[in-house]
Amino acid sequence: MRHRLAATAILSATIAAVATAPNGSAATVLTVAGNQLVVSTPMSQELRGDLCRSPNVCKAVEYPSASIGSVALQQGAVNLQKAIASTSGKKIVMAYSQAGYIVTMWVAAHAHDADAPSRDDLTFVVFGNPQRASGGFSRATGGASTPSKTGYRVIDVSREYDLESDFPTNPFNALAVANAFAGYLLIHTDYTGVDINDPRNLVKTVDDTTYVLVPTDNLPLLQPLRMLGLNALADQLNPALKKIVDAGYDRSGFTPQTTPVFPLPEGSPTSSSRSSNSVTVSSKLATSQRPTALLTAPAPLAATAPTTYSLATTPTTQPATTSTSKSVSDAPSQTTQVTQSESASAVGNNEAAPAATPHTTSVPDATADPDASAKDTSHTAAETAGAVGAAS
Repeated sequence: MRHRLAATAILSATIAAVATAPNGSAATVLTVAGNQLVVSTPMSQELRGDLCRSPNVCKAVEYPSASIGSVALQQGAVNLQKAIASTSGKKIVMAYSQAGYIVTMWVAAHAHDADAPSRDDLTFVVFGNPQRASGGFSRATGGASTPSKTGYRVIDVSREYDLESDFPTNPFNALAVANAFAGYLLIHTDYTGVDINDPRNLVKTVDDTTYVLVPTDNLPLLQPLRMLGLNALADQLNPALKKIVDAGYDRSGFTPQTTPVFPLPEGSPTSSSRSSNSVTVSSKLATSQRPTALLTAPAPLAATAPTTYSLATTPTTQPATTSTSKSVSDAPSQTTQVTQSESASAVGNNEAAPAATPHTTSVPDATADPDASAKDTSHTAAETAGAVGAAS
């Protein structure tokens, strides 16, 4: 009888485990926020909160995200490496906006380390990424891009017309450029309702990276008319202007999303219950207040720097790869220090540091550890000045 009860208990526990993790074992989601001066939404709520849904557990990777220049990004790479190295099991790095730079830094410095996590244990989900190879503002302005070949699976998500991650291919299409700048405030700052598995999305896979384009029905350029109550006029203008705007983009290689690009925890809402991807004015911009902590200076980096974090077009140990689409081509194999244009682009594109939630814990800043390895803090006054000019 005792053995029968024990066997029953083991079987029940096994069934419960399978039921709560239908897509595999639970993962630790390491969230890396963008600039907290721009958006205050917790990272656990971005992308509908799907990635942080139980049984996954979210941990915030802290860094001075409200600071200007390359030092904050380098510190973010330090802290991301610390978090990855100290977290066992399956890990998902969830990075928003300027955190895309941090992911690029980590990949260039650590993707081929002898003790790097296996491909099965580490996945990256980036969104609003200014270094997106397919439309990133950094790439469009001559900067580096996140390589498509990383050795790890990468899901790179962008809302259509997001200035930072969906900049026009043709910069001489003035209407498309103006619409993208309007999209910075109305699109880039709000990924809370985005469903990365929505069948309406367009997808393109290049090497290890799946690029997801989330459609935006209404041009952000026409949003002022809607704010004035002129919805009928905006609706009348939208189709014709949208054709002109869309002519400024090259969508070669993108196809309708027929299957989910990323397995989500059980209980995630279906696409039919998602929030609309159509552009709306973000109430967060009107209601958010800057926390007092933003007024404090970031902690200084340590004097030694065993690893130099830089913005790389491709991992230094890998040859450049050829794109599968004429609109997306991998950058040449090289590693460059953070430049003025990269720092400027990095800081104009960012969101909020995650607030505390029941399922969110925090990875301490590496500067609090006297043995934490810091990175090269060298950057010129021109870089910092450029970044300040780009900040919103």
